[in-house]
Amino acid sequence: MKINGLVTVVAVAIGVPQLAAAQDFNVYGGVTATTNYVFRGVTFSDDGPALQPYLEAEYKGFYAGIWASNVDFGPDGTDDYEVDYYIGYRGETSGGFSYDVNYARFTFDDTGDCCGEFNLVLGLPVGEKTEVSAVFAYDPDANALASALGASYAINDLWSVSASFGHDELLAHNYWDAGVGYTINDTTSLDLRYHDTSDGDSLFVASVSFDFTLLSR
Repeated sequence: MKINGLVTVVAVAIGVPQLAAAQDFNVYGGVTATTNYVFRGVTFSDDGPALQPYLEAEYKGFYAGIWASNVDFGPDGTDDYEVDYYIGYRGETSGGFSYDVNYARFTFDDTGDCCGEFNLVLGLPVGEKTEVSAVFAYDPDANALASALGASYAINDLWSVSASFGHDELLAHNYWDAGVGYTINDTTSLDLRYHDTSDGDSLFVASVSFDFTLLSR
């Protein structure tokens, strides 16, 4: 079973802490432990847990990284893990508008090189506690677009809620999610999220993420 590559780059762009512009060169690393690897409403781990490490280098907004996860596509699947490579540029205007343009390539241990996607991630603050976002992911090989709109609200410094709704042309379905996040400290955060699609089963996923600055110059 080969499903179009996940926009892990988007997961990274959302999950990695905001990069400080005060330093020219930074290296980040971390790992997420989740009860279910879900992408656009579809489980990539056969409803089982997944461990997802990443490593990323950034210089004046330009960045490149690697992300991995164990996978399980059921009895017909032969892949055990996925490794994705990505490169891009991100920044933020004085008004708080954020943008991220990148390309990600998806590979698997058995089926090999799968596919790639160009991604555009936009964010706009609405007031002091709310942000709206848009994500566009284009697969040139399949000539397919996936897009989503989202919103997040910071209840306080620790708690936040967020939701998104999107459509994937290749998977031919709508997908949506809603959840709550909790920041334990500068490096550790929790997330509890509900996922659903127009043609699948609903899923509840719990995750814990650890993100670190490994080098800053």
